[in-house]
Amino acid sequence: MYKKRLLVGMCSWDNPELLKITVDSLLECMDLSKDGIAVVLNEADIESIKYLLDLKIPFVAVPENRGELAIDYLLPFAQNAEYFMNSNDDMVFCGNFADDLIEIIEKHYPCSASCRLVESFHSNNISVTVDTSLKDFYSEESRNLFKEKAKSGTYDTQYKLQAYCHPIMVKCSDLFKVGGYSGNWDMDFFSGYGRDDMFPYLLYKLHNSNFRFVTSKKSHVYHASSATNKKKPKNRRSSNEEVFLEKTGMSIPQFRDAMKIGFIITDKDMELGPLEYLRLERD
Repeated sequence: MYKKRLLVGMCSWDNPELLKITVDSLLECMDLSKDGIAVVLNEADIESIKYLLDLKIPFVAVPENRGELAIDYLLPFAQNAEYFMNSNDDMVFCGNFADDLIEIIEKHYPCSASCRLVESFHSNNISVTVDTSLKDFYSEESRNLFKEKAKSGTYDTQYKLQAYCHPIMVKCSDLFKVGGYSGNWDMDFFSGYGRDDMFPYLLYKLHNSNFRFVTSKKSHVYHASSATNKKKPKNRRSSNEEVFLEKTGMSIPQFRDAMKIGFIITDKDMELGPLEYLRLERD
């Protein structure tokens, strides 16, 4: 069987409009002769099913909401790929992100690789560049403006960043060794964001504390922050920090501090330096 280089996987929550925006952007900038896309439909809806069938994009339809952990229904598809990217369905991709992130992993392994996020408002996420001119994610005008700016290098930064966020790419071999994103279906994290930190922790431990989380300086996605999470019941939006503490012996902030999340990464020997900015803003 022909082996894919990269599989981009995502979960979608009964939101065909968001799904189409994300998948259409991927189709514009991916070479499907060597890379692929696969989708989990939480609370699968007919419109999303028909859309994916028409495009012949493989998917798993789940009648109930399995949360972020549902991404691991795609593990059988990842068996046939070298790299796996866990994305959200509320992102617009552009440019040659696949080659860029794969190059980062090949150069700096063991590590993960992520795109920088571009959002229209301020948050506490150090992986975000703020662009207030992007008025409405659902507007084609805003999405095209983002693509134009990304192509021109408007959002590019001088340094890579030590950080993990979706979309996050890893080697499939590492993904399988830690039991997938769910950690072998560890249901303690079914309802919370803590899984987004537990997965990096497992990668860190897998490589005996010798693992980096690299965010690109030139690949960007336009992110409709929380658009996907709003589709989840409120009782499934907690961080589950107490579970993370119990399993790891440290809090999530302590883990992020230990990993020097937010530090810049120079191209010389992956040296970490103090963060020179908390966030970037573009007019």
